[in-house]
Amino acid sequence: MIKEKFKKENGISMISLVITILIMLILTNKCNLNCVYCYEDQKYNGRMNFETAICNIEKVLENDRYSEMDIYLFGGEPFLEFDSVKKICEWTWNKKWRIPYKFTVSTNGTTLREKEKEWLRKNREKMWVVLSLDGNKFSHDINRSNSFDLIDLEFFRENWPESGIKMTISEKTLPFLYENIKYI
Repeated sequence: MIKEKFKKENGISMISLVITILIMLILTNKCNLNCVYCYEDQKYNGRMNFETAICNIEKVLENDRYSEMDIYLFGGEPFLEFDSVKKICEWTWNKKWRIPYKFTVSTNGTTLREKEKEWLRKNREKMWVVLSLDGNKFSHDINRSNSFDLIDLEFFRENWPESGIKMTISEKTLPFLYENIKYI
């Protein structure tokens, strides 16, 4: 993504281009749900190793062509590889980089235990967590394997109150779209 940044210095207006690169690291193909719309018909246990992840992060963060970087941790369900998420983030945070970056994790929110929530709470300023929630309980359960009650919605509201929600609409939940948008 390219955007312009305006600033005024000594009475002179200046424009600089900010070039943001997004890298998506698919940490695992595993998922704990069986969503009705899933495009992964062949779910296998493939996972990205730590060396591959940091090699890709390093390659971009050391490149002079970019102004900033978004590191998107994705899956399957990335928090099934919570130890990898933690290791990758902490490795990156403990280095000095030339350009700013941010982590974003997309999750179905159903796998987090208390010790994982504690780590996320502690680091919430350093990362953005986006919850996939397909509307109210009725619609979400139709789409996502009756998993609504496994999500600690309050945890996500408290820690990332301005984060968006990823809502997927299926043929079965389309009639409830208005109610689901209102709920979210």
